[in-house]
Formats: sequence, structure tokens, C-alpha cells
Amino acid sequence: MLKLRALLVIGGTLLAACTQLPAKPAAKVSSASATIPVQQVQILSNPDVIEMVNAHLAPSVIVAKIKHCNTAFDVSTAGLVQLQKAGVPQDVINAMIERPAGTAPQEPSQDTEQSQPTNLVAKSLAEVHTIFVKAPTEVLRANAEETIGDLEGPKINPSSVGYDAMLIVGVDCGPQRFSGWTFAHYCTCEGSLTLQSGGRRLWSKTDKERSANAAKSAKKMVERMTEEFVKAWKAGGRS
Repeated sequence: MLKLRALLVIGGTLLAACTQLPAKPAAKVSSASATIPVQQVQILSNPDVIEMVNAHLAPSVIVAKIKHCNTAFDVSTAGLVQLQKAGVPQDVINAMIERPAGTAPQEPSQDTEQSQPTNLVAKSLAEVHTIFVKAPTEVLRANAEETIGDLEGPKINPSSVGYDAMLIVGVDCGPQRFSGWTFAHYCTCEGSLTLQSGGRRLWSKTDKERSANAAKSAKKMVERMTEEFVKAWKAGGRS
């Protein structure tokens, strides 16, 4: 009887141990939930600029840094005097004045970039609407542009951007020589006029002028070649 009772007690203990639910493991703290340090935005001040000047950085580098950082500059009278005494270049001081305390860094405007004119590529004279004249001197350039305007040729673009083709004027005047009979001096000038677009030659002309005055010879050549260019331009589908 005692043995039977002992067996019942042991069996009940084992049954209770088997039916007991296991304890849940402690939840691990995710590393993602940990506090992430926030990167501090650099704010330039007068001491920062003075430090860069003392480090012998180029003024252009300092100005670029000023344009692309938040700033907290002291540009009061006392602040400017302190900058001047510290040897800060004038260009850097001007950049600091333009971007006083609390100014955000400058960003390029997309509208400005998209509105910037670009050079077009013409495949023939018929596709040329505007030209840019390139000459060895401003006088010869003005002569060519004036002739084109008088003959109602293509539109002149004074800027080196936004044109369809470039008209290149070339002039080479040799040294003055003397004739054997009259002992009069003269020189020979050789000229060329080339229209190109996108590195491709669309039209070209060469000429030669002999005269006692090199400047007049060059002018006459440029005028003749420019007249031939306008004729060819109009014959290429223009009126």
C-alpha cells in the first residue's frame, strides 16, 4: 500500500513537470531601434575663415567653401575690422558679406542651366541661321559682320554660344618687298574664309591681294570673300 501511494505521488510530480509551459526567451533589442547619431551640419563663422587663411588655403577655395556651407558670419563693423587685421583677402570678405549669418548654401538653378543656349550643328548652308565671326583682329571681324549685314546675310551672333556655324577669317600678309624698276614697296596678303559647324566644313574661299598697304589689302580681301559667302548662303536655299 505504501509503495502504491509513493508511485502515485511520483507520477503526479512528473505530469506537472511535463505540462508546465516553457518560459519565453527575453526579447532582444534590435540594433535598428538604437539611437542613430545625427550628422551635424557645418556652419562657418569668422574664426573658421581666419583658420583657413592661416592655413594658407587659396582665396578661391575659401570662397567656394563659403558658397556651399551654412554660414553665421559676423559682418558688423567690428567683425570686418577683425577680419582685415587677420589678413583675410578682400575677395573672401566680399563673399562673407554676401552670405551673412543664417544663410543656406547656394544651389545651382535648374532653370538657369536649361536656359543656357547651346551651339547647334548645321549639316548644310540651308540649315545655317546664325553665325559667329572669328577673325584675327576686331577690325577684320567688324568688316565681315558689316558686309554680311549690308547684304542681308545670316544673323550675326556676337556671343560664342547659341550659333549654328562659325565663320573663320584668316589673313596672312607677307613682308614688304621692293620692285626692281620703280623701287616701290608692296606686300602680298593671302586670305581664307571658312564656314564650319560641329567641326565640319560647310563652305570655304581663298583670295589674294597685292598692295602697298597691308591693312587695306586685308580689308578688301575680307569684303570680297564675305560677299562670296553671302551669295553661296543665299543660293543654298535662302532668299
